[in-house]
Amino acid sequence: MAITDTTDSIPVTTTVAVRVPHDSDADLETGAERRLSRLDGVREATVAELRGLRPGLSATVVTVTATIDSSISVAELRDRFQSSTSIDAIERLDDT
Repeated sequence: MAITDTTDSIPVTTTVAVRVPHDSDADLETGAERRLSRLDGVREATVAELRGLRPGLSATVVTVTATIDSSISVAELRDRFQSSTSIDAIERLDDT
């Protein structure tokens, strides 16, 4: 018997600065999507636009606008973003 997820999905639009490690095997867009997708409550993240780059010693901070398929509320998602070391700054985060 297959287990299915019955939790409603919440589409969220965000503009955030994401730390993408230099040793990533992906381009910056894919690296940002992977970092966002790893956060609890995020089912899928799709980067729509790269808006800025800030190279650092161990990571590049890339500002992206992305659509997130979330299983938690926007307020909970904001808390997860704020406590994540992958997220440098939150510019915008709201349900679409």
